[in-house]
Amino acid sequence: MFSVRRSPELRALVLAFSTAERRIRNGMRREGRREANATWRPTLRARPLTKLQARVLVPGARANVGSDGSLTLLAATRTSALKGGLVPEAEWHGPELGAIQYRQFGRRMRDGKVVFPAARRVGPRVVAAFVRGAVGGLLAGTEAETTGG
Repeated sequence: MFSVRRSPELRALVLAFSTAERRIRNGMRREGRREANATWRPTLRARPLTKLQARVLVPGARANVGSDGSLTLLAATRTSALKGGLVPEAEWHGPELGAIQYRQFGRRMRDGKVVFPAARRVGPRVVAAFVRGAVGGLLAGTEAETTGG
């Protein structure tokens, strides 16, 4: 988890989110989400170790940006059942964390197998991409405002 308190640049971005006009905030969120997804999705696609992990954890991977500019990395958000009845959104725990009794999931790992390690590894790059996109959205919004567009 990243803390905004340690970085003056991130604090400035949060302040921009809270003080900008709605149209500009929407552009900041849109561009930030686009940049974060461009970094998060390929990293997660390259990580699965088994076919089950690829089918359960990777579809539905996305970055979510809250109204306050908060960034959340999501995986396994697919709600439709796979062949056999497993619903990724509800039953991602086995493929990601393993299980004690079920062999198809492998041994239990507290730190995860796919999503958690990928998020730890790519987290700083995703935050940087999000900030780059949000600042780009802010600049585009203020330029459009000054040119009358």
